[in-house]
Amino acid sequence: MLIIGAAGSIGTYAVQLAKRFGAEVTGVCGTSNLALVRSLGADEVIDYRNEDFRKAGERWDIVFDTVGASSFAESKTVLVERGIFLPTVISIGSVFHGVSAPIRRGKRLVGGMSVNKNETLPFVAKLIKDDALHVVVDRRFPLERIQEAHRLVDTGHKKGNVIIDVR
Repeated sequence: MLIIGAAGSIGTYAVQLAKRFGAEVTGVCGTSNLALVRSLGADEVIDYRNEDFRKAGERWDIVFDTVGASSFAESKTVLVERGIFLPTVISIGSVFHGVSAPIRRGKRLVGGMSVNKNETLPFVAKLIKDDALHVVVDRRFPLERIQEAHRLVDTGHKKGNVIIDVR
């Protein structure tokens, strides 16, 4: 499994959960986050500033783009024959490819909410409680500094999560 944005809020969980379920994980992140992504369990890490995963010569069963940095069309070259592209950002082109791909019985795009949160949250909460899933926090901000927190998130270069303390 290739996880694009492996150091972000979704990516840090994705790396850990994929490893927990037995996947071989390659994370894509920036230079300053290589050690973090490795520490979360990634088997391989690609520094997107120095290497394009599309030109790495690898192929994956799943490409999970947590940051909207790729598209189904761009990722098809690195997917195995029945591979899946999982984006968190859906474009019109991706919708078209996602609808037509199953007809061709090849690589496919899967998007949308696919889990029942009411059943999944207790499982995730137990993993966190048991220290089997680590919450990565970049910074905490008091509510009165929420604009500053949003500016950090908008840079696209935070590590894990940004927390707003509302007390």
